[in-house]
Order: sequence, then C-alpha cells, then structure tokens
Amino acid sequence: MFVFNTETVPLHDETTLDVSGLALSLGQDVIADFDVGQDKQNLRDVAGVTDMRDPDLEVTQQGADTVVKIDNSSILLEDVVATDLTIANFLTDRRVVMEYGEVTINGDFVTVDLETDFENPVVLTFINGIAQDGVIDTRIRNVESDSFEIRLQSVDDQAALLEKMVDFVVVEAGVYQLENGAVIEAGLVSTDKVYQSTLREGFESVELRADFNGDAPASFTSVNTVNGGDFVTARADDITADSFELALAEAEANTDGHVVEDIAFLAIEQGAVGDFTTDTLFVNSDRLALEADVDLIQISELRGADTAVIRHDTATGEIFVQEGTTFDHETGHASDGISMLDLRSMKASCSA
Repeated sequence: MFVFNTETVPLHDETTLDVSGLALSLGQDVIADFDVGQDKQNLRDVAGVTDMRDPDLEVTQQGADTVVKIDNSSILLEDVVATDLTIANFLTDRRVVMEYGEVTINGDFVTVDLETDFENPVVLTFINGIAQDGVIDTRIRNVESDSFEIRLQSVDDQAALLEKMVDFVVVEAGVYQLENGAVIEAGLVSTDKVYQSTLREGFESVELRADFNGDAPASFTSVNTVNGGDFVTARADDITADSFELALAEAEANTDGHVVEDIAFLAIEQGAVGDFTTDTLFVNSDRLALEADVDLIQISELRGADTAVIRHDTATGEIFVQEGTTFDHETGHASDGISMLDLRSMKASCSA
C-alpha cells in the first residue's frame, strides 16, 4: 500500500538532500546558495501552507532573485527564478491526501483498513483481470476515515462472482498539488440521474476548482454508496479543464431509475508527472494492447450509450470496453474515451 501526503519529503531518502533548516523570521533572511533541485526551505514554524496557491504564501521575482513572503516575514533566494519553485521546495505541515493499494474480493463485502486517517475520503477502484465473462464492477459502502467496505457486483449472476484483484485509490476530498507537481482534485457528487440506452435522464454537471492550465484532466469515478440494491456503475462525460458530467447506469433491462447514490471522482492533470503517469485515449469493444502497466482505468467520455465497463486482460496487457447483454445480445461498442493512471513506480510515500 502506498501513501501520498502533502509533507514536502522527497521521493527518495531525505538524508541525500541538503535541507535548508532556516525558518522565516521577522524582516528578511537571505540565502545565497539555494539549489532549486536539491534544497528545501522550512515553513513549518510560520504557517500551515500546503499548496503554492495558498493565499498566505507569496512568491515573486525581484531582479535576478526570488522573494518568498508570508505575512511580515520573507526570505530572499539569490539567483533563483521564482517560476522554478514548487511546493516541493518547502517543508510544510504534513497532510496525507492519497493512498493506493490492492485487495482481492468476490461477491461478499470485505472491509479494507487504511494506513491513513482521512477527514473526508473518496474511493476510486478498478478491477484487474477478466477471469470470468460478463459486466462486473465494484460496490463500495461505509467509507470511513480509516476504512471502507467493498465487493463485486454483476449485471448477470451475483452468486457466480469469482475472486478478482481490485486496485483502489483513496483520496482526501479537495484540491491539492502533490510534491511531484501534479495537480489533483477529488470529491463526491450525489445524484439519482441515470444515463443509458434504455433510460436517458441526463447528467449532473460538476464544476472543477483546480487549475489544470486549460487542459482537460484525466478523470476517474466510482459509486461510493449502496442506497439501491440493483447493479449500478458511474458514468462520466464531457470532461474539460473546468467541468465534467456525471450520471449512473444500471443493467440496460432496468428502466425504472435508481435512488440517489454518491459518486466519487478524481481529476488529475495529464502527462508524466514525477513518478506517475496519466493518459487518455479512445477504446471500443475491440482489444487494444497497452505498452505499460496501469492501476486505474475508467471510461471518461461517452460515445456509446449502452451500459459498459472497461476491462483489462492482465495476461495479454489488452483493454476493451464490455457491454452487458440484459437487454439485447449485441456487444459491439463505440469508441469511448478512457482515462488511465499508472502508480506502480511510486515509492512508499509522496508529498505535495
């Protein structure tokens, strides 16, 4: 299990770095040899800063130097370019924001205990492997500060569910910049809207607060409650840098709607960021070989209305979109957009 936090500790052993221990004092301190690639400035004694966009932290260019200011205190970093600094250059109050792990489950609920004590966690999951046919997804309930319950669900035969390995990511709801520079946003959306080929009730519109520099982020969703007993999965669409849409989907044979559920979402800026990678592409019902391992894959843009999930054949490294057959036996699917997240190169901790 991996833990991501907002304490600016490097991904490798901190003892290999030169950590500048000087805290801000009244007036202006001067550091003549600050190395952006190696050094860290201690801000723990003056403010609970966890993000470069914190209103209490002001970083400005002053000629060839950079001034870091909080309230009436400041540090002048000689020959440093302000835009080269990230939150990774500051030691701040520690706050865990994300944890990753794996669990093997079947059709019975099991409890997953977390290493972190979150305040407002959301859970994202992905089923690895295709040891059985049929559309399956996870069902999550009782998300607590340090645990959650999870099982498999199927549109077909609940009793026939075989054990599967499931990757999960637990994220503190909010907007963060991780130590590796990645900008993320996580939260919960409550809705009873269903969008599928046999019932089109529309979507909930979700506004994003994070600054993704004008680019649409990779997005991931999972239903985090069990208020209704029918099979249900989350659907995301129309993702932009500022917003996206969310809805539920049941087995297509069900057309009587669904009760309100909470959908967890995670948005991460795209690209290779530090020690993990996000990407998006379009996939249909034909198999597509991936060149790298993935830990989280979700459909994030709909071009086919039929209820479907993304499947990953770990034996071949191929992914494909799979439809259910509760309404008809046609399983060809249009090319949906998917988001992918690779976390396997992570060390034991990460910071922001």
